[in-house]
Amino acid sequence: MVINKTDDIKDFVNEVLMSIPDPYGEDIIDELFLKVKGDSEYLRTYNQLVDSHTKRVTNQLIGKYTQRITGLNSHERVQATRGNLNKNYTKLRIN
Repeated sequence: MVINKTDDIKDFVNEVLMSIPDPYGEDIIDELFLKVKGDSEYLRTYNQLVDSHTKRVTNQLIGKYTQRITGLNSHERVQATRGNLNKNYTKLRIN
């Protein structure tokens, strides 16, 4: 069995997404980062992921896995204005 080196990030995204009500809006990636920032346990895990993978890789993969898990498509890249964990994110939508 091959284990992906970033399964820990995917598992983290799954866990955080379960705490956000569905249906997800186009700003779900930003909402996920805000949820992480506002929860001490999520923030601790996020910081461990950053230590293991770097902030850039962790943030990119959080966006990638959020898109894959939700099944939404990339729409446009925008600047994050509500939090400080990420500088920008991709808005997602159904089509």
